[in-house]
Amino acid sequence: MRLIIDTHTIFKPYARYWLTPIIHMCNQMFENSSEGLNTFIIDTIVILLSWHKQAIPSELDSIAIQRFIEYLFSNCSHRNVIVMKSNLDLIKKLIECWKERIHAPTLILFKLISEPDLKSKQNAISLSLIEILLANDILPYYVPPTPTGNLPSVTTNSILTTITKGFN
Repeated sequence: MRLIIDTHTIFKPYARYWLTPIIHMCNQMFENSSEGLNTFIIDTIVILLSWHKQAIPSELDSIAIQRFIEYLFSNCSHRNVIVMKSNLDLIKKLIECWKERIHAPTLILFKLISEPDLKSKQNAISLSLIEILLANDILPYYVPPTPTGNLPSVTTNSILTTITKGFN
């Protein structure tokens, strides 16, 4: 992957063939690491953004893309405010490019905004992420047909109540 990052312009004509394996690689890195967003992942995201006109996710990629977005939402926080803002900016640009293939990671947003301290960094991040979604005509809640894994079911009413609590 480092070769692709260092010579991304050479690989650009073949970007559509590289998109799926790169997204899967990033997802595996998130699954196997507790580090969150590291420079390698950030460099990879920058390459994907530079390829956004050539590497358009297909419908078959939507599950992997959604998982990738969920990992980014979960890991965008950072103790350094400048790094955190940069992470939010990368997420914003990815959503602008791929908005047709993603939906709001509702449970992650719900978890972030459920922080009791209204002035917490988690609440600020969740409101920024909601703003990014709304700016791209994506509702900040998506209720899947059935809950996945051991996550509780979330209703539209509980999401909206929690979101509006953050504005008080």
